Amino acid sequence: MDWCDTEIIITPFSFKWTIKGFNPYSRHNLKSGAFVGNDANGKEIKWILELDLNSNPDSILACVGLMNHGACDSFVIFSILDTEGRKAVSIKKDIEVYDYSPYGDNLIRRDVIIAKSDKLYPKNVLTILCEIHVKSRVVTTMKSQCLSDKMAQETKSTLRDDLHNLIEKKKFCDVIIKTKDDKEFQAHKIVLAARSEVFAAMFEHKMKENEDNCVNIEDFDSDVCEEMLRYIYTGKVPKLDEMWDELLAVADKYDLNGLKTICEQKLTSDLSMENAAKKLVLIDRYGLEKLKDQTIQLLNENAKEFIKSAEFEEVYRNYPNLLKELYISAVTKK
Repeated sequence: MDWCDTEIIITPFSFKWTIKGFNPYSRHNLKSGAFVGNDANGKEIKWILELDLNSNPDSILACVGLMNHGACDSFVIFSILDTEGRKAVSIKKDIEVYDYSPYGDNLIRRDVIIAKSDKLYPKNVLTILCEIHVKSRVVTTMKSQCLSDKMAQETKSTLRDDLHNLIEKKKFCDVIIKTKDDKEFQAHKIVLAARSEVFAAMFEHKMKENEDNCVNIEDFDSDVCEEMLRYIYTGKVPKLDEMWDELLAVADKYDLNGLKTICEQKLTSDLSMENAAKKLVLIDRYGLEKLKDQTIQLLNENAKEFIKSAEFEEVYRNYPNLLKELYISAVTKK
């Protein structure tokens, strides 16, 4: 009988690396000793950590490498622990490593870690926590089912490409999207209505947009609207990093829940003390309750640092209700 593989993610293992004599001005890379974890089948996997202080003059990179022969598909969370053992900075990365090929990304800007030396590396002692989630392969499904899944995926990709071609070549368009910077995009009512309840309501009733075959979007410029349309037609958001905040706003206005979820994941992926207060305002505005709890927890855990920041003054002046929530949360969890 034919079988195929399916992926599962097992319980992570972690390694805490204490670096004595840490110097953020150095241009020499640092390597940890080897540490060991196991995959779902009990096979021993050896890893090594590296701090890259040389590749980027502005940032410190955290890397992890596989020391065994073979390949390993994983995701890793790098964190800097503060003086109280809490995660002050964290990044998450999907990795696929072969032998020892270090893989990672910017962990922290050099000027930021220097400014917070008393909290992040007191007496020149830096502590890095590396949590690795190994994706293991186990036999679970029949080959025929996998082929069906593959065909379904190929069908989905073909449909996405066809819809993209439809709007790119402006075939059979029946509505115009006008933006606040006086640019126009041609689109299809049926596609917009299928993807958004707000657009559906416009085109189902005798509203001005339906009768004029024109939707005026006066609060977003053409770049944002173009990216919104790209998501509606293809599900892709290539400019997410550049305009996640504006895309979150347009997703909320036009009830594009999938786009809203993508923006929420972006908010989560690089949440830190440097941006938590700013993000909390947006999180509260758009009702992202799960992420709101996470952000409030981060600010409460670093309350001494937060109350000394300019961001605290901004929240205090303009968003007193959020400050009230922060205080209530801190008190009730003690």
